Amino acid sequence: MSTGSQIKFDGEGNTEPDSLAGDVVVVLETEDHPRFFREHSDLYYGMEVMLSESICGFNKTVQTLDNRYLSLKNKQGELIRPDDCRIIRGEGMPNHKNPYQRGDLIVKFKVIFPPDNFLNPSNRELLLSILPRPNSVADVNQDAEEVILEKFDHLEDRKQKHHRRQAEAYEESDGEEGPGRVQCAHQ
Repeated sequence: MSTGSQIKFDGEGNTEPDSLAGDVVVVLETEDHPRFFREHSDLYYGMEVMLSESICGFNKTVQTLDNRYLSLKNKQGELIRPDDCRIIRGEGMPNHKNPYQRGDLIVKFKVIFPPDNFLNPSNRELLLSILPRPNSVADVNQDAEEVILEKFDHLEDRKQKHHRRQAEAYEESDGEEGPGRVQCAHQ
C-alpha cells in the first residue's frame, strides 16, 4: 500500500442512540526509510562495493525490515559494474491483496573507485598485464589533435552556468530600452 491508500472499517465509527454507527477510514502516509526505497511491493537497496570487490567478488550482509540478515554474495567471475542491479526474489514487501506473496528486493550497486594516482608504476604494469589490453592506441587517427580531459562535475557546472545566466539577465535588465521591453504610453 502507498501514501493515500485507504483502509475502511465498516460500522466501527462513533455511535449515537437511534443511529447507525459510522465508518472508520484510515488514510496511509508512508515515510522515507534511511536504507530502503519502496516501489509498490518491491524494495530497493543501495550498496557500495569497492572496485576490488566488484571484480573479485564479495560477501556482504543486509539487515531486512523484519530484522533478519541476508548474506549477499555475487557469482564468481560475474563483475559488478557501476549502477548494476541484482534481484532477490520474494524479499520485498508483502502484497496488499495477498500478504503471503511478497515483492522483490532489488540491490543497486555503487562501485567505489580508488583515489587518483593510487597505483605506483610497477603495480600499474602488473594490473595492465592482468586486465584485457586496451586497444585505444590503434583507434587514434594520425591527424587527430591531442587534448586533455579535465575532471567535470555536471551538477556544479549546471549551477555555475545558471548563476551566470541570472547575472547576465540582471545586467541586461538594468540597461536602457531594448527589444522586448514594454513602456507605458504617455498621454
